[in-house]
Amino acid sequence: DEPAMVVEGRSAFVILIPVTVASVLLPPGATFAAAGLTSVLAIYQALSNGLVPNIFPVLGAFAVALVSWLSARALDRALGELRSMNAELDRRVADRTRQLTEANRELADANERLKELDRVKSRFVSMVSHELRTPLGAIMGFSEMLDKGVYGAVSERQHQVLLRVSRNTERLLTLVTDLLDQ
Repeated sequence: DEPAMVVEGRSAFVILIPVTVASVLLPPGATFAAAGLTSVLAIYQALSNGLVPNIFPVLGAFAVALVSWLSARALDRALGELRSMNAELDRRVADRTRQLTEANRELADANERLKELDRVKSRFVSMVSHELRTPLGAIMGFSEMLDKGVYGAVSERQHQVLLRVSRNTERLLTLVTDLLDQ
């Protein structure tokens, strides 16, 4: 466009390009500096060509600068809030991770204690099994040998007593076995 066309406002968008670009790339207040600089250049061009400057494109540039500044400021606030929320979320994640790590450590400790208790229980069951079954087996064996007459003849009354001893010993052995199974 010729200088007269720019002054009349046909090419006003050329003035607005630096203003909008400044609002995206620079801090929010830079939009007014870009509007002022492009307005001064447009006015200078008009005056250097002997034309009367058109004030409407200049006012339009400042209006776009104001809207761009408000938008950029709102975006900066939103970005600040987003950063604050992100920091809070990071803190929460760190806290939760610390809690989960502690809970995992407690679970591992509890698991080790349970393993130790299982080992103690196994030793106890093994010991009880041996200490209770061995004498019961001996009682059963000797009572059968007595009943069969290995040590001499047995009367009917002695036979009945030895039968009771054998039955009660078997019952006691069954109770011990059931108890150990539990």
